[in-house]
Amino acid sequence: MGREKEQPASAPRPEAEVPRILNECQHSMATHPRAIKKLVKCRAVDPEEFLRTWLRCFERLFLVSGREPVVERMLKFAASFTAYWDEAFQDDCEIFVENFLGVLLKWVDASHKVVRFRACQVISEVIIELPEDVPVADDLWDRIISSMLRRMQDKMTSVRVFAARALSRLVTADDIDNDKTVLAYRQALKSDQRAEVRKMVVLSMPAMNATVADVVEQTADVSEVVRKSTYTVLATKFRLQSLSIMQRALILRRGLAERVPGVRAVCVEMLKSVWLEKDCNGDIVTLLRYLDVETHEKVGESVMLELLRQGLDIKTSCIGGLRQFLPSENGTGEERSSYKLLDAEQALYWRMLCTHIHSEAEAKGSDAATTGGAEAVVKAAAAADSNDYLEEVLPATVADYVRLVEAHMRGGPNFRFAARQLLLISKFMNFTDNTSRREAAALLQNLLNELKSTELDRSVEDVVGDGLSLGGDELWAISVAELAHYVHAAPGEFAQVLAASLADHSRPCREGGADVLQWLHCLAIAGLLFENIDSLRELDRLAIEPQEIYESLLLPSVKHLHPEVQRAGVRCLGIFCCLERTPSSRGVEQLVLCLSLCNRVYVQEMAFKALFDLILCHGPTALDLARGIGPESHRQPGLHVSHLFCSTADRHVGEHNIISGIPILESLAGSFDPEYSMGKAQALQPRTAVAAEGFAKVLLQCQHLPEIRLMQDSVLEKLICLYFSVTTENCPRLRQCLNVFFRAFCSQSAKNKRAISKIFIPIMRKEWPGICGNREKAGTVLAARKHAAEIGRYMLLLLQLPIMIKDPQSMAKTSDGASLIQSQDEAVNEGHEELALRICSEVISLRQRKSMAGRTYIATLCRYCTLLEYRACQQEEITCLYLLLPTVMESLSPGEKVLLKELKDLRVLLKTVSTSPEKSLTDDEMRKIMDRVGIPKYGEESECPEVDETPVKPPKTAGRRRTSNVSQNTTLMQTPAPPSTRTLRKRPESRLSKAQGANNQSKTTVLRKNLDSLYESDDSENASVTASSSGSEYDVCGQSRGKTGQKTRVPPGASGRRPQASDTSDVAQNDIPGGPSSIQEDSPEEGNTGEVDEGDEGEDQAAPLPAGRGRRSNSAEVLRMSNGDTGRLSSTRDKATRSVPRADAHRHGKKAGTSQRNTRRTSTSGIERKPSTLNSSFESDDDSSDFEPLPPRRRMSSAR
Repeated sequence: MGREKEQPASAPRPEAEVPRILNECQHSMATHPRAIKKLVKCRAVDPEEFLRTWLRCFERLFLVSGREPVVERMLKFAASFTAYWDEAFQDDCEIFVENFLGVLLKWVDASHKVVRFRACQVISEVIIELPEDVPVADDLWDRIISSMLRRMQDKMTSVRVFAARALSRLVTADDIDNDKTVLAYRQALKSDQRAEVRKMVVLSMPAMNATVADVVEQTADVSEVVRKSTYTVLATKFRLQSLSIMQRALILRRGLAERVPGVRAVCVEMLKSVWLEKDCNGDIVTLLRYLDVETHEKVGESVMLELLRQGLDIKTSCIGGLRQFLPSENGTGEERSSYKLLDAEQALYWRMLCTHIHSEAEAKGSDAATTGGAEAVVKAAAAADSNDYLEEVLPATVADYVRLVEAHMRGGPNFRFAARQLLLISKFMNFTDNTSRREAAALLQNLLNELKSTELDRSVEDVVGDGLSLGGDELWAISVAELAHYVHAAPGEFAQVLAASLADHSRPCREGGADVLQWLHCLAIAGLLFENIDSLRELDRLAIEPQEIYESLLLPSVKHLHPEVQRAGVRCLGIFCCLERTPSSRGVEQLVLCLSLCNRVYVQEMAFKALFDLILCHGPTALDLARGIGPESHRQPGLHVSHLFCSTADRHVGEHNIISGIPILESLAGSFDPEYSMGKAQALQPRTAVAAEGFAKVLLQCQHLPEIRLMQDSVLEKLICLYFSVTTENCPRLRQCLNVFFRAFCSQSAKNKRAISKIFIPIMRKEWPGICGNREKAGTVLAARKHAAEIGRYMLLLLQLPIMIKDPQSMAKTSDGASLIQSQDEAVNEGHEELALRICSEVISLRQRKSMAGRTYIATLCRYCTLLEYRACQQEEITCLYLLLPTVMESLSPGEKVLLKELKDLRVLLKTVSTSPEKSLTDDEMRKIMDRVGIPKYGEESECPEVDETPVKPPKTAGRRRTSNVSQNTTLMQTPAPPSTRTLRKRPESRLSKAQGANNQSKTTVLRKNLDSLYESDDSENASVTASSSGSEYDVCGQSRGKTGQKTRVPPGASGRRPQASDTSDVAQNDIPGGPSSIQEDSPEEGNTGEVDEGDEGEDQAAPLPAGRGRRSNSAEVLRMSNGDTGRLSSTRDKATRSVPRADAHRHGKKAGTSQRNTRRTSTSGIERKPSTLNSSFESDDDSSDFEPLPPRRRMSSAR
């Protein structure tokens, strides 16, 4: 078993044999098996020398970053040789595995990113290829696991990928929930932003019950590569029986609805080849039983249609048909009279099979009618075959079909689903003869007369069914309506039959004595009738007329004591009013009064839905006129009436008179006010969600409903705040509705985009903590700022959406195509200039600009300005914005260096866009532009209440504090405001005379050359220096540096250091010495390092990943947010400053920087760099065999 002790004297030495064999293996993988056997024998000669030669040969490969075929082939060979196990040399194999993996584990923590990448790659290949019975020390496995877990947090994508692959076989099955590898996999699936890493984690995840939920969740990943790999893993690693019913339905629902053809093809292949053929033995009904089609009916329908499209044999599937469930004619006794009942899966199977055959017959028949010749004959024959198959499946007569349905109805609630599926098959039956119609009409009357037993004597929560539809189920009511339409297909016959049934069932309700069950059944028939007619005229001269229904059924039901009867009555009354030509006053008044029923939430919710439907059908003006409210009675926009809906004991008197005098839109707008509806419970009210959906529908029809324009801004503001509110996290329907609405609203017209631009500043004021009355809560300030910044980014995304073209004919009539494209591009960027002007006005007029909240608020708004697009057609707005930018830059904190540079670039861009760069604007012209944009209070400070800052404990000072009189002389040292700021702020005291000041006020012009001289010149000799909070970067940079002993005022806390920018950098610094030069060099060739990983920039360090979500990414451009650190130059608490000689400080700083650079050059000058590409030969030029394994690297800051 051990290796051979005696070796022949002519055995080749490792230092000569290893390079030669490796050179042969570079060209083809066909030589690898033979080379591995030669290297095993060579290793037996001298294992230690073999390891040194092996490492010296492969060391240079670990510096090649490109995925070159030769390098990949050799690293694959190294892993195959390491994992090779020979029984004759078992001891040598075990020692070599431990030694080689030990060296690789040292290289894994190297500072060179390419070395880390190659080391993780080889380790993963070795672990994957190692046999299961290889005896490896437990200490080595523990070291590998801990090292790969650290590399799972590496900044390089390729390193994380191979680290995840290496951990795939190192999972502890005893305690899977607490296993470190599984926990690292779950964290990567949640937070890693790279699709390659998530794909490798999904492929490496162990197939266990504890991990199946994590794999299934990745079917909703944003990357199609990850989704495709997820379906592959589900097909190969997990059996159908190991998944829950919910997981099976979720997988198929997402996979069959996939938009990417490649991902959908993988899901279909999994469904057909694995789940159906392998797990269900080709039986479709068995597969449907695994899906629970009663709960997931839509999923069952999708599965059946997909399997039928995949070439299922129709002829074989139609054997037996529904006739096998009828009584047997050849049987005796009970077999001649008993019906075999279908279960849910069988009923769905036969319905979908009939639907597919019928649609296929219609398609082939229409194709045969549109073609001619032999092709038409072939298609007609195919259509005839499909019709024959359908006849084989369906019962022979309508009487047999009716008896089969009645048998399932008598079977009880367990066969109600099968009965509904049979009712939907009625569309394929033939009801042309009178006998068939008579049989089907009798079945329909039985369905209409059926009362579903429900307990309605407790509360709303105890109701079984929805309480609105026929039979307590909306789908059941739809199937009954379809049967009625097919049986009574003559014009007016459907309404006649249902009106007669309604008149019969409403007699106890009209005469009195009807119980709750009779009321609900009568209202269900009425609702079914109203939903299937187009006008109330169809009910004239029938068994019961519209006026009788209205007076004796609908109005009494709205006033019923039972909440379920009242809710059903409100629903029927709303549909009845929509069918009217003009809404009746009593009906609308009753619906409005139902809004005040706060103790009956579901009735109130139904009233909201009915009123919004009436607004969309008749318009708000028609509803107000029906209530006796004229156009002059409308209130001013923005008023809220949410207090009217408080159900307090002292407010019920006169409530009818108050609500009756409010226009309908204002009554509905006050219902979803966030301050009222959320309250202290932090739970979203149902009526708030209904009102939000209703106003979203109304705003989309704002072109046809001009009344909504009066309150459009306030409603949009509430909808956006509601969309980002914490209370709507558990309301996916509302958020999905609002998301679709905002995109459709902004893509509808340019006017809607301007509306979003108009509410931008009010929303930011309302959401930003610390300004305009918003209190700052300790511990949540940063989260609140990020939340407000997210809202701003979303609104910017809405402004960048394209405008939908609704009139293609107008495009065809346009002769100049280039002008049309240009106009469409301009419409896309509609509202950007107006938003920039509003931001500038907000920054200039903000009072709290000196506070921390104000500084971060201003910086965020200015970043939004740099992301906007500016059009050349808006010359007046461009000129005004160009003149306002210098004053805006003054309001920024001096630490915002990057933002100041971006604003300078923006000003240069505006100068190039402007057609008249030297044009100046007077005060009146600028005010006219602002008034046109919608900023009436231009030049005035915002009327926001002052808010106390978050209390901060003052720092301890050593010694006595020196009293400074700098604050007393502040007025003498302030820099005079530039000409452009005189129209933006309150005018400071001027040294000119009153007459000269009045003359300057009347002839004030802002010249570009003056602005350039003030803000773009860095060598001005007379620029004054100020430390006030309103100063800017230019005040510090424009100081005179001529004299050495000149003293300069430095702001508090600066101490001569460079101000820090607000945005943070993810690049970490690492200067770890040690290790050989071939592995520790920090920067190989530039062309190779970029090939390791796309998007990895910065230093060559193993820094940890920044926290973030990996599954979903925002399409909007990520803005750099200020987390409160606006630099060290701003201080509002201490006005005293310390004067230091600027020239001396500059000189000492220069010397220190020079000496530091000289030291760095000295330390790196002696490094000898090795080539980073693969040489043509592995032989070394030097004959020195003194090779030592690489010593362990010092851990980096990321690994601590």
